[in-house]
Amino acid sequence: MKKDKHNLTEEEKKALEELKKALENDPEIIKQRRLALMFSYGLHPNFFIHVLLMLFVNIIVMSSILGIPNFGVVNDPWLYLLCAVLFTFLELSIKMLITRLLQARQLYSVGIVDVLLIPLFYLSFVYPKAILFDHVWKIIIFVVLFYSVKFIITYYIKKYVYRRRVR
Repeated sequence: MKKDKHNLTEEEKKALEELKKALENDPEIIKQRRLALMFSYGLHPNFFIHVLLMLFVNIIVMSSILGIPNFGVVNDPWLYLLCAVLFTFLELSIKMLITRLLQARQLYSVGIVDVLLIPLFYLSFVYPKAILFDHVWKIIIFVVLFYSVKFIITYYIKKYVYRRRVR
């Protein structure tokens, strides 16, 4: 018969608390939590704030990578912002779908899922001519830089937001 948490004796409750504390301080479990945090897609527990953060990060990272090394030219600023919103929502939808379908395998893919989103970038920005590129290699370098910088920034946002959950 399974005991309920409320029906435990004082001795069992203390033993349970000690076990929880020991597990929280275990270096292997802390390492697993950090790894899971690094490759999870949620920037915030509240989904609305998560969407706003993703939109903000996408626009800032794209704009800075476009502007600093001058890889491409924004054709129309309003179309660029509309495409950034479209890209963010499509990216979130795809990542949620992949997470739902391939929960355990996603962590083991170590970010390969993001490589599958490269055609999404092309369809969202280059095809509607929101950003103009001179050469194909500039698109490839831009996308690699974008995902690299975005990965670093989102990791630190997750680390800040979830600092109580992971040591």
